[in-house]
Amino acid sequence: MTFTLNEEQRLVRDQVRDLLSRESSYDGLRRTIEAGLPWNEALWRQLGDLGFLGAGIPDDHGGAGLGPFEVALLAREIGRAVAPVPFISSAVAAEAMLMAGTPTQQARWLPGLASGDVVGCIAWTEGNTAPDASLLEATLVAGRLNGHKTAVADSAVAHICIVAARVDGEPGLALVELDQAGVTRRALRSIDQLRRFEALAFEDAVAEPMNALGGPEALAELLDRAAIYQAFEQVGGAEAALQMACDYTRQRFMFGRPLASYQAIKHRLADDFAEIELASCNALQAARLLADGKPVAAAAATARIGASSAYERIARDNLQFHGGIGFTWEADCHFHYRRARTLALNIGSVEFWSDRLMDALQSDSDDAPARSQRAAALRGPSDAPEDAEYRETARAWLAKAAQEFKITSPHWETEDAAALAKRWARAKHAAGYSAIVQPRELGGAGGTLRQQQIFGQEEARAGLAMPLGGMGFSQAMAAITKHGTAQQRRKWEGLTYSGQIYWCQLFSEPSAGSDLAAVRTSAVRRGAKWIVNGQKVWTSGGHLADYGVLLARTDPEATKHKGLSFFIIDMRQPGVTTRPIRQINGQTGFTETFFVDAEVSDEDRLDEVGNGWAVAMSVLAVERTTTKNISAGDKRQSATSARNLIRLAKTARRGPGSAFDSAAVRGRIAQFHAEAQGIKNFTLRLQEQLALRGPPPLNIPVIKLTATRRVQQVQAFLMDLDESGGIVEAEDAPAGQDRFYEYITSASSRIAGGADEVLRNQLAERALGLPGDQRADKDIPFSQIPQGV
Repeated sequence: MTFTLNEEQRLVRDQVRDLLSRESSYDGLRRTIEAGLPWNEALWRQLGDLGFLGAGIPDDHGGAGLGPFEVALLAREIGRAVAPVPFISSAVAAEAMLMAGTPTQQARWLPGLASGDVVGCIAWTEGNTAPDASLLEATLVAGRLNGHKTAVADSAVAHICIVAARVDGEPGLALVELDQAGVTRRALRSIDQLRRFEALAFEDAVAEPMNALGGPEALAELLDRAAIYQAFEQVGGAEAALQMACDYTRQRFMFGRPLASYQAIKHRLADDFAEIELASCNALQAARLLADGKPVAAAAATARIGASSAYERIARDNLQFHGGIGFTWEADCHFHYRRARTLALNIGSVEFWSDRLMDALQSDSDDAPARSQRAAALRGPSDAPEDAEYRETARAWLAKAAQEFKITSPHWETEDAAALAKRWARAKHAAGYSAIVQPRELGGAGGTLRQQQIFGQEEARAGLAMPLGGMGFSQAMAAITKHGTAQQRRKWEGLTYSGQIYWCQLFSEPSAGSDLAAVRTSAVRRGAKWIVNGQKVWTSGGHLADYGVLLARTDPEATKHKGLSFFIIDMRQPGVTTRPIRQINGQTGFTETFFVDAEVSDEDRLDEVGNGWAVAMSVLAVERTTTKNISAGDKRQSATSARNLIRLAKTARRGPGSAFDSAAVRGRIAQFHAEAQGIKNFTLRLQEQLALRGPPPLNIPVIKLTATRRVQQVQAFLMDLDESGGIVEAEDAPAGQDRFYEYITSASSRIAGGADEVLRNQLAERALGLPGDQRADKDIPFSQIPQGV
């Protein structure tokens, strides 16, 4: 699966965006409302002439034959422009025709839907309900439709309507032409002045069953497709509202400075941006699954939940940040404010879609034993013959190794655990299983990515997954790989992959945590060596490390960021002292590190003197995508998955039932799942972007900002399920178990590697282009900056 648009898709997006910018401006929207028009018919005709209305319709039915992914991209642009056209309604009607229509129905209606000569709509609900099939009362019997539908979007301009009804007693779809005596239309006043809604009454209206696909199945699949397309419309609207808020707050001055320079504003917009990014990635994943013909029930609900939340949040913030002007007709905020509320409800609320997500995940879990059995098979469906052979060999080697290596502690911050991990790395290296994808000349195995994946799967299955290279491994490799010379890479990567070195990262200091460039630890050059003096703090695994990557000040007369250099330092030498810091979770994995005339060879300097800040940024880019506890706690790796939360909620007693009976509990689990999927999909998209070898994307902090906050909230939720039992240890708990460890430890993940507030600043200033904070340390020598405690 790819999240990257191809050239044709980018062309489609750019063409429709250009058209909408000309023909659906905000001033044009006001004119449409003031003229009392139900839609922009001229724009609709242009969309049809350009082939956009037939994007999802095969060319043998007069369409462009592009597919559902392109329909989704168009929906995103329609949402961005709040365009007053029935695009989603008609596109979903076409989907219904393709899924469940008979050949005769398809031949009659699809060409018109593709050209725009025919407009379709969908009638889901009856009264103040969600589109729940169990609540349907409209009936189609012997070609006659009876019943009523309320809040039918775009029926005022539609020619045909796909009606959710009981077809011969079962939930299904009926096709009815609206221009007939048996159909009565009544206009309804809507919160959205650019999307007309009607109540429809059917009295022996002539209608046809759409039964090429089973009725209940067709109804469910159509609703999922509608959710995916509407999620894209919501994401597009959210992106436009965010841009509007950023533009206004940059231009609006208060108390002599731009409104956007205030942290309260910047941080809110950064949170909005992060939520939109996750919603966008979830929508993209759902659309890709749909385009690939894969099941989409869970993905559609996930996309719908995330997009609804993101659009409503930024629509409200946008109006709020405009202040009094935002509440005026002349301002543009109200278009998104109204549309966000409309889209949040017109095919079911977040509560409704949360329940659908719970049903989809539970249905998927019913097949878990079979999936587990298939995954444990020697040759999985994705294994080529040579990969199957590799898997068999690796599995046999691991089975033998398991007799010697056994993990006895869940914590890796002890001397014994570190020694075990290093012995394991050496054993893997000797067998050709360490750093599998790295070149042999750098100490790797010279293998393939698929081989690395296979060994990782088998290593985890054997219960032998251990950290390689210590707490600072990823950070050290990020610095050495990108900024080291060929000779440095051969030396340090070779020693690490062979299990000879444990690493730590020496960044933070008592007065330089989030303000990392304020480090005072000095490195003074003396011939071919550098003499290091100072103190580092919060050094993860510092007492276990053989070497550390060190950010130190080499020129105090240069400006703050310019006077830094980056080194590799021997942690076992005289002049380096580590002292454990007792943490609130009972561990001592952090240390204080003191340097008194410690030495570093100039050969162990990475990059140029004075370019240490650039190296540090490469390290942080990795750290903020691999921070400990992002996806789960140290011990219960599946504890934060939605399926596990469902299982636990069902066992938590509440009156005559369980916690899972509560809509609030199901909604929280659904939100946790949407966030987890968003983080996963965002990371996959990020990996695609990084593979292009360009500069690191400016939105990288989204991962850590959202993931660490989520894991803290999930750990609290796990305690909530047990009510008062959540704050005490069970009397029959196994010895050594600490049920509070995960929740307490989760607090550190929101601080380590960059606190939430710093990440919000970075997103606001770098990704959104908002003004930086006013700083007293800018453009002056570091030695002249006032030093606090």
